[in-house]
Amino acid sequence: MYRAESVLEVEQGIINNRFALVRVRLLDDENTVRELVVADGVYQVIMHRKSEGGQWIADATITPTKGGATLSEIPFAIVSTKAGCVEPPKAPLDDLVILNLSHYLASADLSNVLRCIGHPIRFVTGYSAKDDSGNVVQPQFVVRADQVWVLDDPQAKVGISEHSGAGVDALRDQCQDIASQMAQVGARALATEKAAAEAAETHAIRRASENSSLAALANRVSAHIERQVNRALEWISLPAISYRLNTDYLPIPMSAQDITALLSVVQAGRMSAETFFATLKQGEIVPDSLSFEDERDRIEQDVADRPPTDAMAI
Repeated sequence: MYRAESVLEVEQGIINNRFALVRVRLLDDENTVRELVVADGVYQVIMHRKSEGGQWIADATITPTKGGATLSEIPFAIVSTKAGCVEPPKAPLDDLVILNLSHYLASADLSNVLRCIGHPIRFVTGYSAKDDSGNVVQPQFVVRADQVWVLDDPQAKVGISEHSGAGVDALRDQCQDIASQMAQVGARALATEKAAAEAAETHAIRRASENSSLAALANRVSAHIERQVNRALEWISLPAISYRLNTDYLPIPMSAQDITALLSVVQAGRMSAETFFATLKQGEIVPDSLSFEDERDRIEQDVADRPPTDAMAI
């Protein structure tokens, strides 16, 4: 498996009357490039290595076979968020990243203005300091609680320059507007929650549409990975596997009412204890790592450890 940064070049062509990869260049390491090509209908691997002089030299050409027969296509596929795309597409979070940068800049402007408001500038005008020889020098003023400025020039004026605060509300509104846009684009956690109480089912329905796009993306990537892993397993004569990325983005524990209803079904003999346990695990009441047999052994041990009924009565 190669990262996107290691896929140097991808070229498509017509093989068996359909578009397929005819040339792929992959960076194994800083001194090795693997080139996958289809030459005269035969799949070949050409290894390029960097010499001490910095020149790339074709080191070896390998013709892979499967069951003694050569391949007519490159066994390589690009797992992307966009079907059939051989170039890096726009990432799903690109817009959110750009908004996040804008929010950072707006927050910096707001923080700078607030800093100026909190730190007024003291100034002195109409005063010239002189040394013992009567020469004009740069005055030195110490700003401290126990210091007093004594100015012998009646024309001197001391004041404090403060920021009026104009524009603070506009900057704060800008930050809030960008945060709202980020919430609409995808960062749902930034949105202000409603103060009113909301049922768990309503909350789940509201979030379901937001999770659908992410789930579709995860399912698309899962299908790509499963297909390529099974291709590799077929190559070494191993059975196929099923691969799926987790799409449970809204884990909602099972409610007490649901547990009570299921328990009544078990007591009525309409559901087995093992099915009930599996449902509790799916509802995130029981840890996934705990098996039904282990839980049954724990229950039996708890029963065995209980004191006798007669002792409890005493």
